[in-house]
Amino acid sequence: MNIISKRTAKILSVVFSLISLFALAGPPTYAPADADNLRLSFTAIADTHIDNVFNGTRVPLLAEGLEDMSKAQVKNDALLIAGDLTEGGLQWEYYKLAYALQTRCDADNILPVSGNHDIWGPRLQNGTRLMNYEYNADKYFDFLRNTAGIDTATIYFSREIKGYLFVILNSERLEDDTYLSPAQIGWLDSLLASRAGGGKPVFVSCHHPLASIGDEADDLYAVMKKYDGRLDIFFLTGHYHTPFGSGSIVTDGSVTFVALPCYGKGTASGPGKTGTGYCVEAYDGEVLFRARDFTGGRWLPEYDRAVALTAAG
Repeated sequence: MNIISKRTAKILSVVFSLISLFALAGPPTYAPADADNLRLSFTAIADTHIDNVFNGTRVPLLAEGLEDMSKAQVKNDALLIAGDLTEGGLQWEYYKLAYALQTRCDADNILPVSGNHDIWGPRLQNGTRLMNYEYNADKYFDFLRNTAGIDTATIYFSREIKGYLFVILNSERLEDDTYLSPAQIGWLDSLLASRAGGGKPVFVSCHHPLASIGDEADDLYAVMKKYDGRLDIFFLTGHYHTPFGSGSIVTDGSVTFVALPCYGKGTASGPGKTGTGYCVEAYDGEVLFRARDFTGGRWLPEYDRAVALTAAG
């Protein structure tokens, strides 16, 4: 069953039309750097922060970017949203996000990561959280199942897309920092072990960077570094709302850390502009991160980065 009822869909349809979301189809907006040798193409954004029903400003922002993505010359294999999908984890916010994705996203796969704003749920002005972890996580599970087609027994999960493994890590407690249980880290270790020596990189995503993960951050880092020289790992995160810059992509041996800019909050121009993210293109010997202003429909080549695969077969 769809996450939004027919009545809710009609309401949202009217809202969307009033804010001019229904753009006409047009020519391709962008093309890959090397279409003939492209193995995988996906879009990576973070921190959409879809807000409540009375404030729709971030919905058209997302819809405009999805329009740009959907008109790409080569269809995206996936859309990764690295957490803080919503502003307050409210049901209406999930409804709005679901409707935008269902009517605007044509990627073959949607990979939503839960962020602290999603898992904390509704809060008072002083930050007091009103609901428990299970209640807030259930809304995320429903969104995964009904919008992304992902039915998982645990809040962490993986998907294989065109032979490439995507691993989604999520917090298992209602805490300020992400909490990853030993079971979750052990599960990640087993997945990475199964891909070591295979020649293809693995894409791991968590909303929080290592610095905002709890005491188990060292364990997570150790697991990823364990496969140095045998497996290229890309760790994509959000949370800090870091604008594009020299520190956006940092390589440490066979592990590359990617800090995604904030899509839903930011400035009207410059490296911290809203509506930005990466088009990620995987080739046999490298992964190319192409910075793009999706709402402006333009590349930002000064922030591009090609990462050579050290463990490619």
